[in-house]
Amino acid sequence: MVCHTLGDGARLPFVAIVAKAIPRLVRVREELLEGVPSDADDALVLARLKFDGQDVLVPDLSELERRLGEVI
Repeated sequence: MVCHTLGDGARLPFVAIVAKAIPRLVRVREELLEGVPSDADDALVLARLKFDGQDVLVPDLSELERRLGEVI
């Protein structure tokens, strides 16, 4: 999945993220979201949730962009 970056974009206008499945647009309703506690210390994951019974990860795109900027 290719995403526009959140920063100024001059140096790194896009990032690519490997996804397990084809992303699809869904309407998110608060009553379908459930926080999932995690022992994992993953700085690139902003949140772990259950959405409509499925486990989902919300990536921290700002941190991902910052780290990529350090190595590029």
